[in-house]
Amino acid sequence: SSAQRATDQSEPQPLDTRRHNSQRHVPARQPANSRTIPLHQLRNPGQNGARRPAEDPPAVLFHRLSRFLDANQGVKLSLHQPDIAGGRHVRTFTRPARQTVVGAREAASRLNYVTIGPEHLLLSLVQAGDGVGYRILVGYGLTATELEREISERTLRRAGLSERDAEALRTIGVDPDEIVRRVEESFGKGALSSAGPERRRGLRGSRGPHIPFTREAKQILEGALREALALKHNYIGTEHILLAMLSEDRGIATDVLTEHGLSYDVVRQRVLDELRRAS
Repeated sequence: SSAQRATDQSEPQPLDTRRHNSQRHVPARQPANSRTIPLHQLRNPGQNGARRPAEDPPAVLFHRLSRFLDANQGVKLSLHQPDIAGGRHVRTFTRPARQTVVGAREAASRLNYVTIGPEHLLLSLVQAGDGVGYRILVGYGLTATELEREISERTLRRAGLSERDAEALRTIGVDPDEIVRRVEESFGKGALSSAGPERRRGLRGSRGPHIPFTREAKQILEGALREALALKHNYIGTEHILLAMLSEDRGIATDVLTEHGLSYDVVRQRVLDELRRAS
């Protein structure tokens, strides 16, 4: 009927997101009503569509979570899975923890990095404004300005070499820190700084340039979930992110924290003490 044809013409036609993405190389927007991501949507399908066993919940979860974050960096994180880790629940990221994850992208973008690393999570964490992890960092006298200076200096001294690249060199017997030391002995401090980190060249979407999380940053988020489960907490907070950073053997974020006197055991006890006082 003419009325039906008018209705059909007035309705917006669906966007061919596959064609759209192949042309512009930007992820399709998440619908407004799917800003909260249930955990079952993040689980990674196995072969032939079968679900992978949840023997290692953090790895399964964050493999998909990082992809959702890449697609929509402003997404609200909301996780709930009742059957992982012997029936314990991990319901959600706290507001400061969500801000830490989302703010890491802003930190990487501001500093002109092509990827989001643990150091950007640390910078965002110290600017969270609330949360146990944030208060611990402030208690040690750490500030965003100081951390940004130290992180930039360390990155520039290694000519922008990422931790992943540095680890690859170590596997073949090359110590990048020793290389930096020897070069600076001969040519002065910061001799490698002229190379600097690679400038961002990502294509822009509606939320700015696409900046992916590094493997190391994903491992921090994965470790935060492990810490939450180990402490029998039903949420992921800034304290779990901080503990995950300190549990790593090396890396710019871990090294900076260690040099300021933070250690995993001490911080874990401070987390327990603060939570006990708050209960």
